[in-house]
Amino acid sequence: MAKLYLINDSTALFSYYTMVRREIEIDQRIMEVYDAGPMGLVRVFGAGENGPDTDFVEQSVLWFNAMWETISVEMSFT
Repeated sequence: MAKLYLINDSTALFSYYTMVRREIEIDQRIMEVYDAGPMGLVRVFGAGENGPDTDFVEQSVLWFNAMWETISVEMSFT
């Protein structure tokens, strides 16, 4: 699991989550679950001169837009 923030198509913040095992109570039963725990190191990528950071930001924007345009659906809350 990972987290990616895109800021103005020019900066990407990226981090992996650490998976943790924990117990929760559901309907008065204790169940063991896996959950996304704390984030590790957050890496900042900035688009500027051509280079690895620019490539990562551009590819991240393309990935996000492709996901948004293919699996998102319009919803009405009225």
